[in-house]
Amino acid sequence: FKIPKKLNHKDGFIMGLSYRYLNLDNLFENNLYSLHTIEIPLIFLHKLSDNKTLNLIFIPDISSDFKDLSYEDFKYSIGVKLNFKHTEKLKTGYGLLLAKQYFGYVIFPILDIDWTINKKIKLFGPIPLRPSIQYTLNKKTAFGIRLSTQNTSSRLSESYFNSQFIKYAYWNVSTYSELYISKKWVIDISVGQILRRQIELYDDTDAVNWSIFTIPLNNTTDPISSISKSGLVFQASIIYVLKRD
Repeated sequence: FKIPKKLNHKDGFIMGLSYRYLNLDNLFENNLYSLHTIEIPLIFLHKLSDNKTLNLIFIPDISSDFKDLSYEDFKYSIGVKLNFKHTEKLKTGYGLLLAKQYFGYVIFPILDIDWTINKKIKLFGPIPLRPSIQYTLNKKTAFGIRLSTQNTSSRLSESYFNSQFIKYAYWNVSTYSELYISKKWVIDISVGQILRRQIELYDDTDAVNWSIFTIPLNNTTDPISSISKSGLVFQASIIYVLKRD
């Protein structure tokens, strides 16, 4: 969820909280990896003019198996985005996000769009991180197509796995449906295809690798094990909405 706060007539602040769980069973040496991620997005908004705003982004997170937490489990992302309101139906944003991972840094160029094509159809989200095209059937139901990509990592226990880490990168395309079960609660169900998924196990290292999206720009570290495959993906989420358009 995200909580917006207006500071004055030009400035605002958004604080969020998200939790993800990933279960990887019998992938590397038949070990079971239960990985948890907690993120706290912090966004400062400054109004430059009636149709232009500036966002400063800081996202600290902890991603590990949570067996013996330490400073090694801490990661962060920093970014900046400039938003333009072209019309009441079209808004765009341009910027850059830099994510510190256990294997190095990932660069995410931001092209954000929020386009109400007509009363029923809307195109929105950061391209290509998570764009969606959505058809609204009625006030309670909507469905659409969503593309998503990620390039992230999770730290393993120091006592059990010597601070090894797992790198997880993927591209998914899926169809989804949203059902408002109340004014504030939404059930989001998606079924799709994993176009590309790469899961790699690494020893702890001080080497710095750079990537743009999921594309490596340099490779100074070789994984202990690597799995690459496509497949089907199913996801169900329960979302609390603070403010609905």
